[in-house]
Amino acid sequence: MYFELLQVRFPEGLDLSIDIPESVTHIGWGAFYSTPWLSALKKETGGFVTVNGILISSEINEGDLVIPEGVTCISDGLFQYCKDLTSVTFPDSLTCIGSGAFWRCTGLTAVNFPEHLTDIMDGAFRECTNLTSVIIPDSVTSIRAYAFSGCTGLTTVSLGSGLTNWNSMAFKGCSGIAQYIVSQDNEAYCSVNGVILSKDGTELIAYPQGNTQASYSIPEGVTRIDAYAFDGCTALTSISIPDSATTVPGYSFNQCTSLTTVSIGAGINNIDVQYTFNGCTGIAQFIVSEDNQTYCAVDGMLFTKDATKLVLFPQGKDASNAAYPESMTSIGSYAFYNFAGLTTFAIPDGVTTIDGMAFELSTYLTSITIPNSVTYIGGYNFNKEWWLANPLALEIYYCGTPSQKQDIEIVQDVQEEPAPGSSDSGGNEKLIEGTWHYLYATVDGREVTLDGMILASFYVIVSDDVLADEDSYALVTVNGISTKLPVKDAETSEKGGVTRRVFSQPIVAKDVDKQVTIAIYDGADRQ
Repeated sequence: MYFELLQVRFPEGLDLSIDIPESVTHIGWGAFYSTPWLSALKKETGGFVTVNGILISSEINEGDLVIPEGVTCISDGLFQYCKDLTSVTFPDSLTCIGSGAFWRCTGLTAVNFPEHLTDIMDGAFRECTNLTSVIIPDSVTSIRAYAFSGCTGLTTVSLGSGLTNWNSMAFKGCSGIAQYIVSQDNEAYCSVNGVILSKDGTELIAYPQGNTQASYSIPEGVTRIDAYAFDGCTALTSISIPDSATTVPGYSFNQCTSLTTVSIGAGINNIDVQYTFNGCTGIAQFIVSEDNQTYCAVDGMLFTKDATKLVLFPQGKDASNAAYPESMTSIGSYAFYNFAGLTTFAIPDGVTTIDGMAFELSTYLTSITIPNSVTYIGGYNFNKEWWLANPLALEIYYCGTPSQKQDIEIVQDVQEEPAPGSSDSGGNEKLIEGTWHYLYATVDGREVTLDGMILASFYVIVSDDVLADEDSYALVTVNGISTKLPVKDAETSEKGGVTRRVFSQPIVAKDVDKQVTIAIYDGADRQ
């Protein structure tokens, strides 16, 4: 049974004594702050005040701190921000160090834990930046979240035999740790080349952030990579995931900003696309085993096995120059999630479906080209960034007619309670409110008859946006040889109230078939 006393406040002048029952084993930070009861006890004890073995007050906040014998627990936040503390001597009786107890005590360079200590609570030594090494005794069973986070001076961490509860955030931001050392007698964890694994070697727990090697191959036999296992490992440029691994949860490679190549083994069937590679803006290619039955790689992009759905686009790659496969028909949720480098994008022709959140938080996207093959755009793709004072506007270039655009299903109604499992729950304000430009042309006869070696004149009907663009042109291709004909140089004619551009410039073609290709482009080379 766990009881925690959080706070007591008394009216001024009220003289009370307090009887705290023995069942109370934890007292929260500042529970008796400024109370007459605590002030009286300070005078009686000469500085240290304990309740049921819990140290709740100390007049010493600098130099060498010696905590008296009999103290079993240090209360939350008791010494936080005591930057002038240079050393701490713990009593053998101590079993627990409370949350934030020594937070940002930057004067500490080393701590020696007693043999009976069992719990190091959340943020206990957070941002003690001058600590260089930590030895966790065999008695400690639990290290909580952020216990040593931000201790940038740490280079070595030794873990005892009793540790059974490791929190993935315990050493977050400790960029200097080059290796973890785990007692061989520990039955829950082990270390292999400085990396923490589960004792049976099936789970990768933590990779040291200060390891300077550029590439790492996860050992065969690992089936799961923990969340935050490689958090902030900025020296890594390539990672290889073995065939034995099946799951990569969110944030596993969080903020691995130098990572450029990710090799995925045959067994991976579950990747948290939204967060697994969060902040990994340098990834230029994914490499996937040919034996993988869930995913494949096409030109460095991650696709479903049949190459019909784009699963994840590597943010270190130029999206405008990628070789998208002809089989591609959809863009999956989070494929371009939080892609700061994406400013303009042309959805490949043939894509019919854009799943919800595919482009979510790509806030710098100002221009998108949509082919007339698209029939569905899910929710939260092109949202207005309500948290920005001046969100960027979106220009939409649609390769089709206004009537064709009306056939696209665009999810736009925000629902307070989305359907379970559904990501298509609203948004797309930029798409609805943005400026649409219609890029289309109707050519008089797609199969143009050749008159000997001379291409006869032809006409096109073009949209107003193409007419307004002085750099738009017709591209006539004969046997792979192309000729540009500027739209502005063509003659204008009216027929049935429709404006036409007539091209009468002859095109000389040798050894031609009976067909040529004619396409219309605007000044930005959009067809």
